[in-house]
Amino acid sequence: MGKRRRRESGGGEGNWLNTYADMVTLVLTFFVLMYTMSSVDAEKWQILVEAFNRKGAETAQVVLVTEGEGNEMGTNLGESPGNTSVTTETKEELPTDFNQLYEYIKAYVEENNLTASVEMSKGDASVFIRFRDNVFFNPDSAVLQKQGLKLLEFIGDCLKNVEDEILSVRINGHTASVPGTIKTPGFDRTLSTDRANSVLIYLEETKRIEPKKLIAIGYGRNYPIVSNETEVGRRKNRRVEMMILSNDVSIHDEEDVFKLLKGDYDIELFSDPENSSGILGPPS
Repeated sequence: MGKRRRRESGGGEGNWLNTYADMVTLVLTFFVLMYTMSSVDAEKWQILVEAFNRKGAETAQVVLVTEGEGNEMGTNLGESPGNTSVTTETKEELPTDFNQLYEYIKAYVEENNLTASVEMSKGDASVFIRFRDNVFFNPDSAVLQKQGLKLLEFIGDCLKNVEDEILSVRINGHTASVPGTIKTPGFDRTLSTDRANSVLIYLEETKRIEPKKLIAIGYGRNYPIVSNETEVGRRKNRRVEMMILSNDVSIHDEEDVFKLLKGDYDIELFSDPENSSGILGPPS
């Protein structure tokens, strides 16, 4: 009888299989989890994080649409009162054609209280923007400032949205200095060129605007718009200018070609009654 009892108690020798099976299941679950996390769409994840971080009463319903599963997957089933429904396709409102470009950028400048630092004018087939040097750069620097990047980002998005209608974007850098104070020969010319190129490279590399449409030139201190003898005047002369031409632009005479080549886009030129080329037009 004693031997029989020992055989019955030995029936638990296969219990290790249960532990082994549990371990295999946990390992499989771990790798499935890792694979799932590696497949998360970064843009959708960022939108989801921002939705949870919203402050105040204004909230948003975020719908993450699975690619290739049809519109019904992204349909909002309902909205709570006061809530705003958004999807991953929602973007900041941008111009849809060249004719809207001026108004959209001008509205952004006014809404962000930048009118003292950014001047704008438009022609029939052109938009002209003048930036004071402190918008984008610190003194004697060609590195874009954070505050300037926000403005340039919006302008770049606008340009990208109507890129097919743009012939060229001309970016001119200008500096100013007291005569006889430049210790390094050509420093003002190099600085103005580097600043124009910094703006160009941002539009090309970050906003992916076609490189052939972008032109950057540094004029140094050679084209002042006011007297260079006072500090106030020098602050105005230190600037970056952007001339955006549409595909509809036309050039009728040599004077217009000269203005285009030398970058002499003084705001006052827009009121020239004899100009009718479409490069420069009356102020709107």
